[in-house]
Amino acid sequence: MKKGTILSLITIAWFCFGQNTSYNALSLRSGCRLLSNPGAYTPTRNTTARIDEWSAEAIIDENGSNGWCSSQYKTSSLVFLFELSEVHDVERLDFDNSCQQQYAGICAKDVLVEASLVSSVEGFTTVGKFTLEQYKKNSFTINTLKTRWLRV
Repeated sequence: MKKGTILSLITIAWFCFGQNTSYNALSLRSGCRLLSNPGAYTPTRNTTARIDEWSAEAIIDENGSNGWCSSQYKTSSLVFLFELSEVHDVERLDFDNSCQQQYAGICAKDVLVEASLVSSVEGFTTVGKFTLEQYKKNSFTINTLKTRWLRV
């Protein structure tokens, strides 16, 4: 089991801490998989290894110039399901809401985070409900949470 944090939503970071270092457990580099998503402004093209800007996969690619954007006119029921590479101890949740300021209402606002150690379909409990500030990075320290699956 690894100890870490989680990040991603527009870029969400869930940071895990292990051996006095933190890392983003919710990233492709850490082995995280995006199991389901609400769609995106830019549909995923499965013909290349490149991750497109504004696609659902861009939420976990850790590329500062990429980000996720919902499909046009979709503003509710935006749920992501992530599978971490293994069980992690999560101690902090980071949400990068550094959106393009010329578009009013583009930022995520109210976010529900749920976690499961059981499976990707059952055993979910509420980690918390978080209200994000617009156009900035938001970080929340939480009680250490053991999890493998996250629903945001």
